[in-house]
Amino acid sequence: MMRHNIARILPAVFLLIIFSGCAGFTPAGKTPLPLDPKVLQGELDNGIRYFIRENHEPENRISLRLFVNAGSVLEEDDQQGLAHLLEHMAFKGSTHFDEGELEDFLEGLGMRFGPDLNAYTSFDETVYQLELPADDPEVIEKGFLVLQDWADGIRIDPEALNRERLVVREEWRLRQGAQTRIRDTQISRLLEGSRYAERFPIGKMDVVMNISAEGVRDFYQRWYHPGLMGIAVVGDIKAGEAESLIREYFSGLSESESSSRRPNIPVPLSQENQALVLSDPELTIGRVELMTKLPPSPLESVEDYRQEIREILFWNMLNSRLDERTREAQPPFMRAGGSSYSYVREVDLSYLTAQGNPENILISLQELLKELRRVELHGFTEPELKRERSRVMKAVENAWKEQENRESSSIIREIGEYYLKGVGMPGIDFEYELFKKELPLVSLEEVNSLFYRFFPDKGRLITVSLPASDSLPGEEDVLGLLERVSEQDLPPYREEIIGESLITELPKPGTISNTHSLPAVETSILELSNGMTLALKPTDFQQNRVLLAGFSPGGESLVPTEELPAARTAVTILEESGLGTFDATGLEKFLADKDASVKSYIGRYHEGFTGEASTGDLEYLFQLIHLYFSAPRFDTSAFDSVRERLSTSLANRDKSPQTLFSDTLTRLLSGGSPRREPFTLETVARMDLEASERIYRERFADPGDFTLIFVGNFDPETLKEFAKKYLASLPGKGTAESWRDNGVRPAEAPVYETVRKGIEEKATAALMFTRPMTWSRQDAARAGAAASILENTLRERIREELGGTYSISAWANLYRRSYEHVEGGVYFGADPGQVENLSREVLKISREIAETGPEEQYVENEVEAYRRDYETGMKENSFWLRHLEQTLQDGDDPEDLLTPEEYAELVSSEGVKNKISEIFREENLIQVILLPEN
Repeated sequence: MMRHNIARILPAVFLLIIFSGCAGFTPAGKTPLPLDPKVLQGELDNGIRYFIRENHEPENRISLRLFVNAGSVLEEDDQQGLAHLLEHMAFKGSTHFDEGELEDFLEGLGMRFGPDLNAYTSFDETVYQLELPADDPEVIEKGFLVLQDWADGIRIDPEALNRERLVVREEWRLRQGAQTRIRDTQISRLLEGSRYAERFPIGKMDVVMNISAEGVRDFYQRWYHPGLMGIAVVGDIKAGEAESLIREYFSGLSESESSSRRPNIPVPLSQENQALVLSDPELTIGRVELMTKLPPSPLESVEDYRQEIREILFWNMLNSRLDERTREAQPPFMRAGGSSYSYVREVDLSYLTAQGNPENILISLQELLKELRRVELHGFTEPELKRERSRVMKAVENAWKEQENRESSSIIREIGEYYLKGVGMPGIDFEYELFKKELPLVSLEEVNSLFYRFFPDKGRLITVSLPASDSLPGEEDVLGLLERVSEQDLPPYREEIIGESLITELPKPGTISNTHSLPAVETSILELSNGMTLALKPTDFQQNRVLLAGFSPGGESLVPTEELPAARTAVTILEESGLGTFDATGLEKFLADKDASVKSYIGRYHEGFTGEASTGDLEYLFQLIHLYFSAPRFDTSAFDSVRERLSTSLANRDKSPQTLFSDTLTRLLSGGSPRREPFTLETVARMDLEASERIYRERFADPGDFTLIFVGNFDPETLKEFAKKYLASLPGKGTAESWRDNGVRPAEAPVYETVRKGIEEKATAALMFTRPMTWSRQDAARAGAAASILENTLRERIREELGGTYSISAWANLYRRSYEHVEGGVYFGADPGQVENLSREVLKISREIAETGPEEQYVENEVEAYRRDYETGMKENSFWLRHLEQTLQDGDDPEDLLTPEEYAELVSSEGVKNKISEIFREENLIQVILLPEN
């Protein structure tokens, strides 16, 4: 179903929302959606359903999933948290894998715990994930054995269970905070009267810490049975081979006497409007949310799909209008938008939200409601509909063109939606043809008629969440505002006329003055007549995509300290102002049916661009680059809007424990340098429109000092013509700048600081290690490998053995700017009563590795992981863009790739031992621990 591509069409702020329908049958009179012909579907005699799809992106990889149609909503009162705890126990020993053997098996193949071996539990389902290399039949068979054990062989060992309880408790602790407190209260009200309201997946810790092993087994035997299971196999494997393995490993599973059918869990729809006003001492921003529970809308027929198209158009047009309001000089909200989606199995949700100034939050709500009222009264306009039709069709067309390069992870998510929720999966060819046929036929009346589906007069829950205050609005204030706005007469939306072309006049084209090739990386280097350098790497990894990265040395390092606020807001003001004759809204509308985007940046040591385009819209990419050099805009209204939104977002920043923690780390790692001061209200007060424009124009004054890199599916000759027309035509000045060392250095180590902020019983520790270190490619590789091996060791010791944390990470990077040095770190959350002990344990483990070296298996796993990453990276545009950008920025040879064979020689036990000793030692330590205020 197209819903895997709809995320591309929606605003980025709402990508977390997953559209999905509900399972069911196709009503009489409707045309059922076909099943994607590329997916082999079957059902074993025991009731297990399976889905197989051959796919070669990435090559030599197989994705496996076990879908269990059972989640936390099926728990009894004395089982709350059991579904999630059982999911954890699936990795703690099974019929064929003792505790720890599963991780050892995967990591020995170069796969990683987390990205390649994982699981999740939600209200309604539990899903197990396994990613495998496809080059060894024995490994593939073992992967199916893993899934079999998850389905029927999880071993609930009491000692392992006791250790894992501690890990789950730390996961629960990690999630605590203002947003969780608000969310839990909100969900309980939203789902009131339903079992869902009392069955949060994380559960209750008194249950998790005390449930018996027998109790966990009872839940496992009751709900993990063939009737509630599905298997998906997607990747570089023949469908017949996968089907044979499924039959071999899963045909023998059967239901037990305690197996239960999954009941329907009804959620009552609300009949009255409700308000909920919440406050929290750690919130930093105000938020309003409008939620309406809706009957489930299936997506199983062609008619359902047509309705889905109309809904996409409705929400896109509404979100575009709300986005326009954020650009006002005095915006009523910082950001706003919405969507409709399947919330839990038995209910859909219409959701609209806005963030705003806590002191004026009712104004934010009023203006949000007014935009809804405007749609109710007047609907959308024909120009809006035309624009959104074009935007949606462009996204669908791009997805269709890229179908052979679609990653297995995306396909397998779609299969999960199909199996678990009944969301149709007809295949991209069918969808593309349906969009081509139906999209032009959607009328304005059809789209406007959806208003009352998503925003009925009754049944809304309006939540207002605010930082703690003595003066909060009452629920009656919120409901009264809703009633008043619903009676207002408002003028219709006014559509502004936009230009027909980005560039009306071009200077005389320039020329290509020199070329040379880098055959080892199949890249051409062009020098343009104005001095600009281009690196071109044509690929066929994606059929319709070209990526851009551009840079010039200097960045903020060349800006005086007192003007850094202007430098750091310059690009934001520009993006909110527009380019050439187009303001930001007009530019967005002009580009609605073009797949091309460019963003400029001013970083710490470079200024430059990022961007991408479809192959067919590549010329627009070049036109945008040209305008960023020749016609940037810095409008007073955009400046006022940016300043107002920043003021709102920063007014309560000190209420956040994490902000204070991060500020402390930054201060110590920069030695208190004013060049690293955090952005605060005082910083906003020093914003200066004229200075921002001057700094931007200075940084982008000489195109000849820029290097632009293009990677993707393009015709080099066509691209060269665009380069001459839009880039070489820009006047060059012949300057050659470099970044400046402004003397920012860390505090003298060792340093130990404690920050006390927050009301939850949770702590966070950051152990940072820094010292001067001469940069070399070899040492940079060794440092990264050493940190990876340290992380795996710490995960085993701190998480698995001690149960001290849910997640612990380690890293180490060598830097050449502004001075040659290394920066490493270890980061984890923990019980406040244990965090100091665990920090000492981290140092102890680091010393042990520095003295005796790492376990050889960890080294072998790291080398194999690099080989696997290299193997997939060779076929990814993003890998090559990053490689070319890094090497060209630093003056290194792009043809000098670090091969897996070279990496294996560099990363030895002795090398890792030495790097741990050099970096992760107490005399290099800057330690900051965040504790609650009490």
